Amino acid sequence: MSNTYQKRKASKEYGLYNQCKKLNDDELFRLLDDHNSLKRISSARVLQLRGGQDAVRLAIEFCSDKNYIRRDIGAFILGQIKICKKCEDNVFNILNNMALNDKSACVRATAIESTAQRCKKNPIYSPKIVEQSQITAFDKSTNVRRATAFAISVINDKATIPLLINLLKDPNGDVRNWAAFAININKYDNSDIRDCFVEMLQDKNEEVRIEAIIGLSYRKDKRVLSVLCDELKKNTVYDDIIEAAGELGDKNATSCFRYYVVQV
Repeated sequence: MSNTYQKRKASKEYGLYNQCKKLNDDELFRLLDDHNSLKRISSARVLQLRGGQDAVRLAIEFCSDKNYIRRDIGAFILGQIKICKKCEDNVFNILNNMALNDKSACVRATAIESTAQRCKKNPIYSPKIVEQSQITAFDKSTNVRRATAFAISVINDKATIPLLINLLKDPNGDVRNWAAFAININKYDNSDIRDCFVEMLQDKNEEVRIEAIIGLSYRKDKRVLSVLCDELKKNTVYDDIIEAAGELGDKNATSCFRYYVVQV
């Protein structure tokens, strides 16, 4: 997907979101069934922000609808909408059941992401995320595995390390990237993780490669040095790479950084 397309899409989403903010709840409810997916998402985001029992009730109803698009938007809304404390367990259980059992892969992926969002608000659900991920990490759907890696990133539990190592070897770049991010954000470390990161230094996916560079640099693993220096000599250097060079603390990396500064 090109950057130009992404920018246009983001601009359109922003415009639709601002339009939806001017609508009342009933108008937003109707838009949830619109054929345009951007309108559905924009209206759902406004409802998430507004909250309210009617919106929560409708989202729960959507989660059991025969139409997978309705189930998907219902799960999305429940991820971040404000709900009363006595409703939290019920909402999480609905999402957890969808994440494990829904027939639609896109619905399962959305439900997984929403369980993670609910866990952000209430970490008491962390053990359930771990249990859920033991199954979803091996789903046939790329989107489900990617969502699983994201969900694991919001909790800190060493029981997820074997799952993340497995996801680091996933054939899909987005999955590998999220798995590497989850490991780095939680500062997990062992020899298997480092060895995987070394292999990922040659990954064709740039984002995956950068996560591996960052991970090895922060772990003071000198096997990253030559690749790190190559990155520092490129015309475009990400801030994360510069910070990684400082964290590695190797004089050769520092000299490469000075080369970059002089060139700039």
